Amino acid sequence: MINIFQVLTNRFSVIIPLLVLLAHLNTIYAQLQPSDVRKKALLNGMEVFFLPPGEPGTVHFGLMIKNGAAFDPLEKGGTTNLMVQMLLRGDTTRRNATLLDRDLGEMGAHIEARVEWDAIFFTGYSRTAHLTDALTALAERIVRPKLSLEVLEQEKKRVVEFLNGANNINRATQEILRREVFQGNPYGRSIEGTFETLERITLTDIKIQYRRLLMPNNAQLAVSYTDADNRLFLEMGRPWGGWVRSDSMPFTFRQARPPVGRRVILIDTPGTETVLRFGATAAAMGNRECYALEVLEQYLTLSMTDWSQEVEDSTQIRGSAGFKAMQMPGLFQVNLQVPNRELGAYMRKVEQSLGRLRSDEIDLDLYKEAKELAFLQFKQPFGLPQGRIAEILGANLYGMGLSHIMHYGLRLDRVHPRHMGSAAREFLSAESLLLVSAGPAQEIEPVLRLFGPVEILK
Repeated sequence: MINIFQVLTNRFSVIIPLLVLLAHLNTIYAQLQPSDVRKKALLNGMEVFFLPPGEPGTVHFGLMIKNGAAFDPLEKGGTTNLMVQMLLRGDTTRRNATLLDRDLGEMGAHIEARVEWDAIFFTGYSRTAHLTDALTALAERIVRPKLSLEVLEQEKKRVVEFLNGANNINRATQEILRREVFQGNPYGRSIEGTFETLERITLTDIKIQYRRLLMPNNAQLAVSYTDADNRLFLEMGRPWGGWVRSDSMPFTFRQARPPVGRRVILIDTPGTETVLRFGATAAAMGNRECYALEVLEQYLTLSMTDWSQEVEDSTQIRGSAGFKAMQMPGLFQVNLQVPNRELGAYMRKVEQSLGRLRSDEIDLDLYKEAKELAFLQFKQPFGLPQGRIAEILGANLYGMGLSHIMHYGLRLDRVHPRHMGSAAREFLSAESLLLVSAGPAQEIEPVLRLFGPVEILK
Protein backbone atom coordinates (compact mmCIF):
# COMPACT_ATOMS: atom_id res chain seq x y z
CA MET A 1 0.00 0.00 0.00
CA ILE A 2 1.22 3.46 -0.70
CA ASN A 3 1.16 4.72 2.89
CA ILE A 4 2.96 1.76 4.45
CA PHE A 5 6.72 1.23 4.40
CA GLN A 6 7.78 -2.29 3.56
CA VAL A 7 10.91 -3.54 5.33
CA LEU A 8 13.34 -4.73 2.68
CA THR A 9 16.27 -6.92 3.60
CA ASN A 10 16.90 -9.65 1.06
CA ARG A 11 14.68 -9.54 -2.03
CA PHE A 12 14.53 -13.30 -2.32
CA SER A 13 13.41 -13.75 1.29
CA VAL A 14 10.28 -11.85 0.24
CA ILE A 15 9.81 -13.41 -3.18
CA ILE A 16 10.28 -17.11 -2.47
CA PRO A 17 7.26 -17.49 -0.13
CA LEU A 18 5.11 -15.61 -2.63
CA LEU A 19 6.23 -17.72 -5.56
CA VAL A 20 5.17 -20.81 -3.64
CA LEU A 21 1.62 -19.48 -4.05
CA LEU A 22 1.90 -19.94 -7.80
CA ALA A 23 1.36 -23.65 -7.25
CA HIS A 24 -2.06 -22.79 -5.81
CA LEU A 25 -3.03 -20.27 -8.46
CA ASN A 26 -5.56 -22.51 -10.15
CA THR A 27 -7.21 -23.17 -6.80
CA ILE A 28 -7.50 -19.43 -6.12
CA TYR A 29 -8.93 -18.88 -9.60
CA ALA A 30 -11.50 -21.61 -9.00
CA GLN A 31 -12.76 -19.84 -5.89
CA LEU A 32 -14.62 -17.24 -7.93
CA GLN A 33 -16.21 -17.79 -11.31
CA PRO A 34 -19.02 -15.74 -12.92
CA SER A 35 -21.49 -18.57 -12.35
CA ASP A 36 -20.71 -18.41 -8.61
CA VAL A 37 -22.00 -14.83 -8.30
CA ARG A 38 -25.75 -14.22 -8.27
CA LYS A 39 -27.11 -10.68 -8.47
CA LYS A 40 -30.55 -9.51 -7.33
CA ALA A 41 -32.11 -6.11 -6.65
CA LEU A 42 -34.65 -4.72 -4.21
CA LEU A 43 -37.42 -2.43 -5.46
CA ASN A 44 -35.59 0.63 -4.14
CA GLY A 45 -32.66 -0.10 -6.44
CA MET A 46 -30.25 -1.62 -3.92
CA GLU A 47 -28.31 -4.49 -5.51
CA VAL A 48 -27.46 -7.69 -3.64
CA PHE A 49 -24.71 -10.11 -4.65
CA PHE A 50 -24.53 -13.65 -3.30
CA LEU A 51 -21.03 -15.14 -3.37
CA PRO A 52 -19.64 -18.59 -2.49
CA PRO A 53 -19.63 -19.19 1.29
CA GLY A 54 -16.46 -19.24 3.36
CA GLU A 55 -15.75 -21.07 6.60
CA PRO A 56 -18.68 -23.13 7.97
CA GLY A 57 -20.80 -21.36 10.56
CA THR A 58 -19.72 -17.80 9.69
CA VAL A 59 -20.95 -15.46 6.95
CA HIS A 60 -19.12 -12.32 5.82
CA PHE A 61 -20.88 -9.37 4.22
CA GLY A 62 -20.05 -5.93 2.86
CA LEU A 63 -22.08 -2.88 1.89
CA MET A 64 -20.69 -0.29 -0.52
CA ILE A 65 -22.21 3.14 -1.14
CA LYS A 66 -20.87 4.81 -4.28
CA ASN A 67 -20.13 8.19 -2.71
CA GLY A 68 -17.23 9.07 -0.45
CA ALA A 69 -15.04 11.76 1.06
CA ALA A 70 -14.50 13.41 -2.32
CA PHE A 71 -18.01 14.81 -1.83
CA ASP A 72 -17.18 16.65 1.40
CA PRO A 73 -18.27 20.31 1.40
CA LEU A 74 -15.54 22.83 0.67
CA GLU A 75 -13.77 23.93 3.87
CA LYS A 76 -15.48 21.12 5.81
CA GLY A 77 -13.26 18.14 5.09
CA GLY A 78 -14.03 15.14 7.29
CA THR A 79 -17.82 15.52 7.09
CA THR A 80 -18.43 12.17 5.41
CA ASN A 81 -16.10 10.32 7.77
CA LEU A 82 -17.80 11.85 10.83
CA MET A 83 -21.22 10.99 9.44
CA VAL A 84 -20.25 7.37 8.85
CA GLN A 85 -18.72 6.97 12.31
CA MET A 86 -21.92 8.39 13.81
CA LEU A 87 -23.94 5.78 11.92
CA LEU A 88 -21.63 3.06 13.18
CA ARG A 89 -21.58 4.06 16.85
CA GLY A 90 -24.71 6.18 17.42
CA ASP A 91 -28.28 5.39 18.40
CA THR A 92 -31.02 4.48 15.93
CA THR A 93 -34.68 5.44 16.13
CA ARG A 94 -35.42 1.94 17.46
CA ARG A 95 -32.51 1.06 19.76
CA ASN A 96 -29.75 2.90 21.56
CA ALA A 97 -26.17 2.13 20.60
CA THR A 98 -25.45 0.10 23.76
CA LEU A 99 -28.39 -2.21 23.19
CA LEU A 100 -27.60 -2.61 19.50
CA ASP A 101 -23.96 -3.47 20.25
CA ARG A 102 -25.05 -5.97 22.87
CA ASP A 103 -27.42 -7.65 20.43
CA LEU A 104 -24.66 -7.88 17.80
CA GLY A 105 -22.35 -9.47 20.36
CA GLU A 106 -24.93 -12.12 21.19
CA MET A 107 -25.24 -12.93 17.48
CA GLY A 108 -21.46 -13.41 17.19
CA ALA A 109 -21.57 -10.46 14.78
CA HIS A 110 -19.31 -7.51 14.16
CA ILE A 111 -19.68 -4.45 11.89
CA GLU A 112 -17.09 -1.82 11.02
CA ALA A 113 -16.89 1.05 8.53
CA ARG A 114 -14.33 2.61 6.22
CA VAL A 115 -14.50 5.81 4.18
CA GLU A 116 -12.55 6.21 0.94
CA TRP A 117 -12.57 9.16 -1.44
CA ASP A 118 -14.89 7.40 -3.89
CA ALA A 119 -17.05 5.22 -1.62
CA ILE A 120 -18.22 4.25 1.84
CA PHE A 121 -17.86 0.64 3.03
CA PHE A 122 -19.54 -1.21 5.88
CA THR A 123 -18.14 -4.70 6.41
CA GLY A 124 -18.79 -7.42 8.93
CA TYR A 125 -19.61 -11.01 9.76
CA SER A 126 -22.00 -13.04 11.86
CA ARG A 127 -22.82 -16.60 12.75
CA THR A 128 -24.81 -18.18 9.95
CA ALA A 129 -27.85 -18.77 12.17
CA HIS A 130 -28.06 -15.03 12.93
CA LEU A 131 -27.26 -13.64 9.47
CA THR A 132 -30.74 -12.17 8.93
CA ASP A 133 -30.60 -10.43 12.31
CA ALA A 134 -27.11 -9.06 11.66
CA LEU A 135 -28.12 -7.62 8.27
CA THR A 136 -31.22 -6.17 9.91
CA ALA A 137 -28.99 -4.46 12.49
CA LEU A 138 -26.83 -3.05 9.70
CA ALA A 139 -29.95 -1.79 7.93
CA GLU A 140 -31.11 -0.15 11.15
CA ARG A 141 -27.86 1.79 11.42
CA ILE A 142 -28.02 2.89 7.77
CA VAL A 143 -31.74 3.48 7.29
CA ARG A 144 -32.88 4.67 10.73
CA PRO A 145 -30.05 6.62 12.35
CA LYS A 146 -30.64 9.06 15.19
CA LEU A 147 -28.06 11.72 14.43
CA SER A 148 -27.43 13.74 17.60
CA LEU A 149 -25.15 16.56 18.68
CA GLU A 150 -23.85 14.41 21.55
CA VAL A 151 -22.61 11.68 19.20
CA LEU A 152 -21.18 14.27 16.80
CA GLU A 153 -19.02 15.77 19.57
CA GLN A 154 -18.01 12.28 20.69
CA GLU A 155 -16.83 11.36 17.20
CA LYS A 156 -15.06 14.68 16.72
CA LYS A 157 -13.02 13.95 19.86
CA ARG A 158 -12.23 10.49 18.52
CA VAL A 159 -10.92 11.92 15.23
CA VAL A 160 -8.89 14.61 17.04
CA GLU A 161 -7.26 11.87 19.13
CA PHE A 162 -6.41 10.03 15.91
CA LEU A 163 -4.90 13.18 14.38
CA ASN A 164 -2.82 13.68 17.52
CA GLY A 165 -1.74 10.04 17.57
CA ALA A 166 1.42 8.19 16.63
CA ASN A 167 3.14 8.25 13.23
CA ASN A 168 2.43 11.96 12.81
CA ILE A 169 5.39 12.42 10.46
CA ASN A 170 4.41 9.57 8.15
CA ARG A 171 0.81 10.79 8.06
CA ALA A 172 1.83 14.45 7.65
CA THR A 173 4.15 13.75 4.71
CA GLN A 174 1.49 11.60 3.03
CA GLU A 175 -1.22 14.24 3.42
CA ILE A 176 1.02 17.05 2.18
CA LEU A 177 1.97 14.93 -0.84
CA ARG A 178 -1.69 14.34 -1.71
CA ARG A 179 -2.59 17.99 -1.16
CA GLU A 180 0.14 19.26 -3.47
CA VAL A 181 -0.21 16.57 -6.14
CA PHE A 182 -4.00 16.94 -6.35
CA GLN A 183 -4.20 20.71 -6.11
CA GLY A 184 -7.74 21.86 -6.91
CA ASN A 185 -9.18 18.33 -6.69
CA PRO A 186 -10.99 16.76 -3.68
CA TYR A 187 -8.47 13.90 -3.60
CA GLY A 188 -6.05 16.42 -2.13
CA ARG A 189 -8.07 16.71 1.08
CA SER A 190 -7.73 14.45 4.10
CA ILE A 191 -10.53 11.93 4.62
CA GLU A 192 -10.46 12.61 8.36
CA GLY A 193 -10.28 16.39 7.88
CA THR A 194 -8.08 18.75 9.87
CA PHE A 195 -8.44 20.41 13.27
CA GLU A 196 -9.76 23.52 11.51
CA THR A 197 -12.29 21.81 9.24
CA LEU A 198 -13.60 19.60 12.05
CA GLU A 199 -14.47 22.70 14.10
CA ARG A 200 -16.63 24.02 11.23
CA ILE A 201 -18.77 20.88 10.87
CA THR A 202 -22.23 21.16 12.42
CA LEU A 203 -25.00 18.63 12.99
CA THR A 204 -26.89 20.23 10.10
CA ASP A 205 -23.90 19.51 7.83
CA ILE A 206 -24.00 15.85 8.92
CA LYS A 207 -27.72 15.53 8.21
CA ILE A 208 -27.39 17.17 4.80
CA GLN A 209 -24.47 14.90 3.90
CA TYR A 210 -26.49 11.85 4.95
CA ARG A 211 -29.33 12.83 2.61
CA ARG A 212 -26.97 13.69 -0.26
CA LEU A 213 -24.87 10.55 -0.20
CA LEU A 214 -26.73 7.61 1.32
CA MET A 215 -29.30 6.25 -1.10
CA PRO A 216 -30.16 2.62 -1.95
CA ASN A 217 -29.84 3.06 -5.71
CA ASN A 218 -26.15 3.85 -5.13
CA ALA A 219 -25.64 0.88 -2.79
CA GLN A 220 -24.51 -2.72 -3.26
CA LEU A 221 -24.52 -5.45 -0.64
CA ALA A 222 -22.38 -8.57 -1.09
CA VAL A 223 -22.88 -11.66 1.10
CA SER A 224 -20.83 -14.87 1.20
CA TYR A 225 -23.98 -17.00 1.24
CA THR A 226 -25.65 -19.07 -1.49
CA ASP A 227 -29.29 -18.35 -0.46
CA ALA A 228 -30.43 -21.29 -2.56
CA ASP A 229 -34.03 -21.09 -1.32
CA ASN A 230 -34.22 -17.27 -1.74
CA ARG A 231 -35.23 -16.93 1.90
CA LEU A 232 -32.56 -14.42 2.93
CA PHE A 233 -33.30 -12.13 -0.01
CA LEU A 234 -37.03 -12.14 0.74
CA GLU A 235 -36.38 -11.38 4.41
CA MET A 236 -34.26 -8.37 3.45
CA GLY A 237 -37.23 -6.54 1.96
CA ARG A 238 -38.59 -5.32 5.28
CA PRO A 239 -35.48 -3.83 6.96
CA TRP A 240 -33.96 -2.44 3.77
CA GLY A 241 -37.17 -1.51 1.97
CA GLY A 242 -37.61 1.60 4.13
CA TRP A 243 -34.47 3.08 2.61
CA VAL A 244 -36.02 5.51 0.14
CA ARG A 245 -34.68 5.77 -3.38
CA SER A 246 -33.41 9.21 -4.36
CA ASP A 247 -31.87 10.95 -7.35
CA SER A 248 -28.17 11.65 -7.10
CA MET A 249 -27.27 15.32 -7.00
CA PRO A 250 -24.92 16.41 -9.77
CA PHE A 251 -21.34 17.00 -8.67
CA THR A 252 -18.62 18.64 -10.73
CA PHE A 253 -15.02 18.23 -9.60
CA ARG A 254 -12.19 20.45 -10.66
CA GLN A 255 -9.29 18.79 -12.41
CA ALA A 256 -6.13 18.28 -10.41
CA ARG A 257 -3.61 21.04 -11.12
CA PRO A 258 -0.26 19.63 -10.01
CA PRO A 259 2.54 22.20 -9.82
CA VAL A 260 4.78 22.55 -12.85
CA GLY A 261 8.48 22.05 -12.22
CA ARG A 262 10.32 20.14 -9.53
CA ARG A 263 9.52 21.10 -5.97
CA VAL A 264 10.62 19.96 -2.54
CA ILE A 265 8.63 20.44 0.65
CA LEU A 266 10.58 19.77 3.83
CA ILE A 267 9.05 19.33 7.28
CA ASP A 268 11.76 20.35 9.72
CA THR A 269 11.93 17.60 12.36
CA PRO A 270 14.80 16.27 14.46
CA GLY A 271 16.17 12.78 13.95
CA THR A 272 18.82 10.63 12.34
CA GLU A 273 16.59 9.45 9.46
CA THR A 274 14.78 11.25 6.66
CA VAL A 275 11.36 10.32 5.27
CA LEU A 276 11.08 10.83 1.50
CA ARG A 277 7.95 10.65 -0.65
CA PHE A 278 8.21 11.23 -4.41
CA GLY A 279 4.78 11.51 -6.04
CA ALA A 280 2.85 12.39 -9.19
CA THR A 281 -0.66 11.99 -10.60
CA ALA A 282 -1.16 8.77 -12.53
CA ALA A 283 -3.79 6.88 -14.54
CA ALA A 284 -7.41 6.78 -13.42
CA MET A 285 -9.10 3.46 -12.70
CA GLY A 286 -9.96 1.60 -15.90
CA ASN A 287 -7.19 3.23 -17.94
CA ARG A 288 -5.11 0.62 -19.75
CA GLU A 289 -1.95 2.20 -18.31
CA CYS A 290 -3.03 0.96 -14.86
CA TYR A 291 -1.66 -2.52 -15.55
CA ALA A 292 1.77 -1.21 -16.52
CA LEU A 293 1.82 1.01 -13.42
CA GLU A 294 0.97 -1.95 -11.19
CA VAL A 295 3.96 -3.85 -12.57
CA LEU A 296 6.08 -0.70 -12.25
CA GLU A 297 5.08 -0.43 -8.59
CA GLN A 298 6.51 -3.90 -7.88
CA TYR A 299 9.55 -3.31 -10.11
CA LEU A 300 10.66 -0.22 -8.20
CA THR A 301 10.02 -1.84 -4.81
CA LEU A 302 12.17 -4.82 -5.79
CA SER A 303 14.88 -2.48 -7.09
CA MET A 304 15.38 -1.02 -3.63
CA THR A 305 17.30 -4.07 -2.47
CA ASP A 306 19.85 -3.44 -5.21
CA TRP A 307 20.04 0.23 -4.22
CA SER A 308 20.97 -0.70 -0.65
CA GLN A 309 23.74 -2.97 -1.94
CA GLU A 310 25.11 -0.27 -4.25
CA VAL A 311 25.19 2.58 -1.73
CA GLU A 312 28.52 2.62 0.12
CA ASP A 313 28.26 1.77 3.83
CA SER A 314 24.50 1.50 3.48
CA THR A 315 22.46 0.23 6.38
CA GLN A 316 19.02 -1.34 6.15
CA ILE A 317 16.45 0.97 4.57
CA ARG A 318 12.70 0.95 4.52
CA GLY A 319 10.93 1.68 1.29
CA SER A 320 8.22 0.87 -1.22
CA ALA A 321 6.62 2.11 -4.39
CA GLY A 322 2.86 2.44 -4.54
CA PHE A 323 0.14 3.01 -7.11
CA LYS A 324 -3.51 3.67 -6.29
CA ALA A 325 -5.98 4.16 -9.13
CA MET A 326 -9.24 5.98 -8.41
CA GLN A 327 -12.19 7.52 -10.23
CA MET A 328 -10.24 10.67 -11.04
CA PRO A 329 -6.45 10.70 -11.45
CA GLY A 330 -4.59 8.04 -9.56
CA LEU A 331 -1.44 8.53 -7.47
CA PHE A 332 1.98 6.97 -7.96
CA GLN A 333 4.64 7.44 -5.34
CA VAL A 334 7.99 6.17 -4.10
CA ASN A 335 8.53 6.07 -0.32
CA LEU A 336 11.87 5.85 1.46
CA GLN A 337 13.13 6.20 5.01
CA VAL A 338 16.92 6.44 5.05
CA PRO A 339 19.74 7.60 7.34
CA ASN A 340 20.45 11.31 6.89
CA ARG A 341 24.05 10.66 5.83
CA GLU A 342 22.85 8.43 2.94
CA LEU A 343 20.12 10.78 1.74
CA GLY A 344 21.94 12.10 -1.33
CA ALA A 345 22.92 8.61 -2.51
CA TYR A 346 19.36 7.31 -2.34
CA MET A 347 17.90 10.36 -4.04
CA ARG A 348 20.29 9.70 -6.90
CA LYS A 349 19.19 6.06 -6.98
CA VAL A 350 15.53 7.11 -7.38
CA GLU A 351 16.41 9.51 -10.20
CA GLN A 352 18.69 7.00 -11.94
CA SER A 353 16.09 4.21 -11.76
CA LEU A 354 13.31 6.42 -13.11
CA GLY A 355 15.65 7.71 -15.81
CA ARG A 356 16.47 4.17 -16.97
CA LEU A 357 12.77 3.31 -17.03
CA ARG A 358 11.99 6.36 -19.17
CA SER A 359 14.77 5.25 -21.54
CA ASP A 360 13.39 1.69 -21.72
CA GLU A 361 16.46 0.31 -19.94
CA ILE A 362 14.63 -2.41 -18.02
CA ASP A 363 16.03 -5.43 -16.18
CA LEU A 364 14.07 -8.30 -17.78
CA ASP A 365 14.51 -10.69 -14.84
CA LEU A 366 13.25 -8.05 -12.43
CA TYR A 367 10.38 -7.22 -14.80
CA LYS A 368 9.22 -10.87 -14.84
CA GLU A 369 9.47 -11.05 -11.06
CA ALA A 370 7.52 -7.80 -10.71
CA LYS A 371 4.77 -9.02 -13.01
CA GLU A 372 4.37 -12.23 -11.01
CA LEU A 373 4.16 -10.22 -7.80
CA ALA A 374 1.56 -7.85 -9.25
CA PHE A 375 -0.56 -10.83 -10.26
CA LEU A 376 -0.23 -12.49 -6.86
CA GLN A 377 -1.07 -9.27 -5.05
CA PHE A 378 -4.32 -9.12 -7.00
CA LYS A 379 -5.22 -12.79 -6.59
CA GLN A 380 -4.31 -13.24 -2.93
CA PRO A 381 -7.55 -11.79 -1.46
CA PHE A 382 -9.71 -14.33 -3.29
CA GLY A 383 -8.67 -17.04 -0.85
CA LEU A 384 -10.93 -15.50 1.83
CA PRO A 385 -14.63 -14.60 1.65
CA GLN A 386 -14.03 -11.05 2.89
CA GLY A 387 -11.37 -10.66 0.19
CA ARG A 388 -13.76 -11.81 -2.54
CA ILE A 389 -16.39 -9.36 -1.26
CA ALA A 390 -13.92 -6.47 -1.27
CA GLU A 391 -12.74 -7.22 -4.82
CA ILE A 392 -16.27 -7.61 -6.22
CA LEU A 393 -17.46 -4.35 -4.66
CA GLY A 394 -14.29 -2.54 -5.70
CA ALA A 395 -14.64 -3.64 -9.32
CA ASN A 396 -18.32 -2.66 -9.32
CA LEU A 397 -17.52 0.76 -7.86
CA TYR A 398 -15.57 1.65 -10.98
CA GLY A 399 -18.00 0.02 -13.40
CA MET A 400 -15.67 -2.85 -14.33
CA GLY A 401 -17.53 -5.76 -12.72
CA LEU A 402 -16.56 -9.40 -12.98
CA SER A 403 -14.95 -8.90 -16.38
CA HIS A 404 -12.12 -6.97 -14.73
CA ILE A 405 -11.56 -9.74 -12.21
CA MET A 406 -11.74 -12.66 -14.63
CA HIS A 407 -9.49 -11.03 -17.26
CA TYR A 408 -7.02 -9.30 -14.98
CA GLY A 409 -4.36 -11.98 -15.35
CA LEU A 410 -4.57 -11.89 -19.16
CA ARG A 411 -4.33 -8.09 -19.26
CA LEU A 412 -1.43 -8.07 -16.85
CA ASP A 413 0.35 -10.74 -18.88
CA ARG A 414 0.20 -8.43 -21.91
CA VAL A 415 2.24 -5.77 -20.12
CA HIS A 416 5.55 -5.54 -22.00
CA PRO A 417 8.69 -3.78 -20.72
CA ARG A 418 8.09 -1.02 -23.27
CA HIS A 419 4.69 -0.36 -21.63
CA MET A 420 6.47 0.27 -18.32
CA GLY A 421 8.80 2.70 -20.06
CA SER A 422 5.87 4.47 -21.69
CA ALA A 423 4.04 4.77 -18.35
CA ALA A 424 7.18 6.15 -16.68
CA ARG A 425 7.56 8.78 -19.41
CA GLU A 426 3.91 9.79 -19.24
CA PHE A 427 3.40 9.92 -15.48
CA LEU A 428 6.86 10.04 -13.86
CA SER A 429 8.73 12.61 -15.91
CA ALA A 430 11.59 14.45 -14.24
CA GLU A 431 9.56 17.66 -14.17
CA SER A 432 6.33 16.17 -12.80
CA LEU A 433 7.64 14.66 -9.56
CA LEU A 434 6.98 16.33 -6.24
CA LEU A 435 9.17 15.48 -3.24
CA VAL A 436 7.87 15.73 0.33
CA SER A 437 10.37 14.99 3.08
CA ALA A 438 10.76 15.16 6.84
CA GLY A 439 14.07 15.51 8.68
CA PRO A 440 16.46 18.02 10.26
CA ALA A 441 16.49 21.00 7.88
CA GLN A 442 19.92 22.27 8.80
CA GLU A 443 21.50 18.93 7.89
CA ILE A 444 19.51 17.80 4.85
CA GLU A 445 18.26 20.99 3.15
CA PRO A 446 21.49 21.44 1.12
CA VAL A 447 21.10 17.89 -0.23
CA LEU A 448 17.41 18.33 -1.06
CA ARG A 449 18.16 21.59 -2.88
CA LEU A 450 19.93 19.54 -5.57
CA PHE A 451 16.53 18.08 -6.49
CA GLY A 452 14.66 21.40 -6.66
CA PRO A 453 13.65 24.56 -4.75
CA VAL A 454 13.02 23.72 -1.09
CA GLU A 455 10.09 25.03 0.95
CA ILE A 456 10.63 24.45 4.68
CA LEU A 457 7.69 23.85 7.02
CA LYS A 458 8.17 24.04 10.77
